[in-house]
Amino acid sequence: MDHQQNCAIAATLIDRMAGLLSEADLSTPVPTCPGWDLARLITHVGGIHRWAVQLVEARAQERVAPTKGERGDDLVAWLAAGALPVAGLVTADPNDRMWSWGKEQTVGFWARRLVHETAVHYADAAIALGVEPQIEAPIAVDGIDESLGNLPFATWSPTVANLRGTDSIHLHGTDTEGAEWMIQMNDSGYTFDHSHGKGSVAVRGAAVDLYLLLQGRRSLDSDRFETFGDRAVIEFWLANAST
Repeated sequence: MDHQQNCAIAATLIDRMAGLLSEADLSTPVPTCPGWDLARLITHVGGIHRWAVQLVEARAQERVAPTKGERGDDLVAWLAAGALPVAGLVTADPNDRMWSWGKEQTVGFWARRLVHETAVHYADAAIALGVEPQIEAPIAVDGIDESLGNLPFATWSPTVANLRGTDSIHLHGTDTEGAEWMIQMNDSGYTFDHSHGKGSVAVRGAAVDLYLLLQGRRSLDSDRFETFGDRAVIEFWLANAST
């Protein structure tokens, strides 16, 4: 997905999340974010939207603290109001250099990041409300790429440094052509590509379910997945890849 698509998709996902929550009890617990309720989830993701826009507009060259703004009494309306400025990031050159916490130090990093920040937290809200998250397969495929590419830079999560060794993981999205990933761990971390091969363990499932599995939003025990080989390898990955 390119920059223009990322900006539009992120805004669409914000609208989708706000629509889902429009009649919800915001005190509902969010099981995939222990200790949070829907109000806390909205506050978090809406704050990330505004912080990213703030960073991009300034082309920040270092991490800048979020500007505090008024949220008002209607949290869902406040969340929805973030869609327009996120969509407006399309006017920024994605190749402009700026600070990010990830691999790419560009404007484009943030538009892509907002797609997946929003998609995963939209899924949190859907799971809390007992409905199936509606995330398109191309978003999921890109999200797995984005996560694997940026995970080594998530320095706030000390367990990420444990993702090394000699084992390999093959992920196979059964519903989407080309949705395959081979993750090879090594002494310094890991590499990944889209090749087909035999890993120490293989996990098969729909692309969206694999995406949510890697984000800690699905259980490996679910009948959504088939696992072949050394299950302990994927369990080790999931236990240490949480951000």
